[in-house]
Amino acid sequence: MNTLLDEIIAKSGDDMLLFSDSVSNMLITYYGDEYLVSEFESWVYSTPALETELTNEYLDLISFDFRSKDAKYRLKKLIKNIYRNHQKDIEEEIVYWLVIRMTSDEYDLITGCEKLARLVRNNNPEFDYSFIPR
Repeated sequence: MNTLLDEIIAKSGDDMLLFSDSVSNMLITYYGDEYLVSEFESWVYSTPALETELTNEYLDLISFDFRSKDAKYRLKKLIKNIYRNHQKDIEEEIVYWLVIRMTSDEYDLITGCEKLARLVRNNNPEFDYSFIPR
């Protein structure tokens, strides 16, 4: 019986990702707390590819209030909804993204596995990584 993780590992290439590599990189790394809201805001306004890749969600992103007190949380929720609107779970996309990084030697096996383990250990009720074996 194949698990979802087995299916993810069996796939290969950047066509696994919903968006281009550069857009996926920023959405996923921001979602993983690797960038500040201000850095993400700068990226949004300096990335013309967003308009063609996000289409409907582009207006939501450029009209987002990056200065609000709860911007970090609301921006993560917006990113999660962007993926949901495309019938994709952000959690699965993050795992695809990690597998691509591991198979292209951007992340070594240990680093990639540490990042996968961290996803499972966070136990955040908003995220469902139950498809990753423990």
